[in-house]
Amino acid sequence: MKIVTILFKGVWYLLTAIGLFVTIWQGWLYSKAYFNQVQPDQELMQAGGCLIVEDHNDNGYLMLGVLTHLKNTKDGRRSDQLVFGPPGGGMKKGVDVNVKATAIRETREETGYTVEAIPTPLHVFLNNNTAFSLFECKIDEEKPVSLRDSEAIGVVWADPTCMKTEAWRFPGQQVKITDLYGDLASGSEP
Repeated sequence: MKIVTILFKGVWYLLTAIGLFVTIWQGWLYSKAYFNQVQPDQELMQAGGCLIVEDHNDNGYLMLGVLTHLKNTKDGRRSDQLVFGPPGGGMKKGVDVNVKATAIRETREETGYTVEAIPTPLHVFLNNNTAFSLFECKIDEEKPVSLRDSEAIGVVWADPTCMKTEAWRFPGQQVKITDLYGDLASGSEP
């Protein structure tokens, strides 16, 4: 019986060690893939945007989004396909003091809403050489915006959980933004 117990403990320790090794290996591979998205010879572009979730009574909690034309990555031209995403864009040197200011400015330009943003981002998305910081924002003031000067085709309040992946401006952001939306709509901490 003592040999069986020793053998069982040995197998258990071996499996625990293998599990620990696999966990560390997966973490290393993930971090390598995560950090290798940024090419070392290129500067990391900073971008910011706002996640705005409000209660719309009978319609429930909705997220403010902008509709834009999908850009063709090969030639940079816009297609006829409309895509949805949170308002946001790239940091302008000499204009924005930080990425939070970028999120506030871009939201104003694209939606006409003046917003207040929490100090730290809810999430930072890395995509190629861009770090997109998404802030929780609250509407401070609404003024009409001329979409003539904006990339946005329209501004919509929508439930992001009902949208197909193809409808997103950056499909890789859909799952995390939908999760954050759910947290904000339920009143829990994101």
